[in-house]
Amino acid sequence: LKHSPKNHRLYHALGNVYRRSGLYNEADEAFQNGMKCGPPYAQSFFLSALANAAYDSGNIDKARKLLRQSVTLNRGMHSQGWLALAQLEEAEGTLSKARATYRQAVDKYEDNRNIRKSFRRKNLQEKKMELHSASSR
Repeated sequence: LKHSPKNHRLYHALGNVYRRSGLYNEADEAFQNGMKCGPPYAQSFFLSALANAAYDSGNIDKARKLLRQSVTLNRGMHSQGWLALAQLEEAEGTLSKARATYRQAVDKYEDNRNIRKSFRRKNLQEKKMELHSASSR
């Protein structure tokens, strides 16, 4: 950064190093600095990175809010943000929200294999749970 202080990718990488080290305030600062000097299309990636740091630090509501912001940018074309938001809902046990988020993502990215694969996996898991629940009655 000393030689390239306006390189948004370096700020993103630094933020990830801080986040993985558990230095969430420093990660937030690096990601915020990257947002300031990055191009408009990169904003959604920085919001997702900030959401990851918030989630890792235990601030689920902030993570959810940041991910929702990330998927509203670029006409909703941020597949990583959609997947992260669906996975957050899944991890928090709000399966109906996870399913709805996967559906929204599929609507935006009909050709994206990763999203379709995750959506199919989630549907299959829920069907298995329903069958198990019905058979145990």
